[in-house]
Amino acid sequence: MASSIPSLFYLSDQDKSGAVKKIIDSSSPSMDFFFMLVVSGMLATIGLLINNMAVVIGSMLVTPLLAPILSLALGVSMSDGDLIKRSVIVLGKSMALVLALNTFIAFILFPYNNLQTEIIQSFNPHIAYFYVAVLSGLAGTFAFVKPKLSAALPGVAIAVALVPPLAAISIGIATLNYQIFSGAFQMFLINLIGIIFISLLVFSMMGFYSTRKIAHKEISDENNKLGGKQS
Repeated sequence: MASSIPSLFYLSDQDKSGAVKKIIDSSSPSMDFFFMLVVSGMLATIGLLINNMAVVIGSMLVTPLLAPILSLALGVSMSDGDLIKRSVIVLGKSMALVLALNTFIAFILFPYNNLQTEIIQSFNPHIAYFYVAVLSGLAGTFAFVKPKLSAALPGVAIAVALVPPLAAISIGIATLNYQIFSGAFQMFLINLIGIIFISLLVFSMMGFYSTRKIAHKEISDENNKLGGKQS
């Protein structure tokens, strides 16, 4: 058992390079990224307001929000200021876009909803949710970096549950309900901190520091590609 633990965290140089490219590409601030983000946020908000868990789960499946969080942890593990800055900017833009749009949607739909849905009321922070965030973040990190585990990503997306708390924050803002806002905000922070903590640990144990040059090249290629589209 003890000997199998190091092998669990072993990745070949080729797999590490592929994982870095996948994480950076998945978190690229492209039109496709923000389109899927907007769709997932709208689904989450409407699902919460109509008390439909199936719709909320659907929003978790299509959101790309996990990728910039993993790229942030990857940047910290490699002490890469460029990747950290890029990830923070993408994550900040993503959160601002989701909150702004979903607040508007919640404001429009609020007259038709009494906010007594079980899903919204379930946003009560507890230490157990941090353990859930750590475990789901662990699964998400492994699913991203281990080629054979990529099929598990849809299930991981449901477990991570990043978008529903953001949607609930928007509902709290739109309705001026501090209780909803506070509970959902704390839930999102718990998820965010838990995922960054465990993914940073995994990236460090897997030795991703050696892939800094690959990350720099991917970011440079991304900037050239996005710059070319804008021009």
